[in-house]
Amino acid sequence: MRAGVIIYNPLLDKILLIHRWKDGQEYFVIPGGTIEFEESPLQAALREIKEEVDLTFSADQLRTVFSLNNQGKEEHYFYTDLSTADTPLMQGEEVQRSSLQNVYQPEWVSLRDIYSHNLRPESLKSLLLEFLTQESLKN
Repeated sequence: MRAGVIIYNPLLDKILLIHRWKDGQEYFVIPGGTIEFEESPLQAALREIKEEVDLTFSADQLRTVFSLNNQGKEEHYFYTDLSTADTPLMQGEEVQRSSLQNVYQPEWVSLRDIYSHNLRPESLKSLLLEFLTQESLKN
């Protein structure tokens, strides 16, 4: 199982994605990672976002938005917002695993540009865009 955090930046009208280059492939993912033994999806989301990009949120700052099945693995996604002009830097294991063939780079990506990005898993793109459209209609 995996947990990810959709971080919306209202100042920039963008979301935070991790730009990946791995084994000759280029794609984007929502920040997050594997849910560890005896950890809830929310606990994993909070831990992963802290480990990957050194952002700290409380449990009440994240809200569950959707889950999906990705090749037999359940993925849970949460939503929060963060108003900043800065782009977080990669931290932890991802920095240690980085090489010329395995790059992790956080980027703020415009909502309209998500359509043209190779977001993985592919099934995430339509759920993400539907959620973000509904979210923007509320505001």
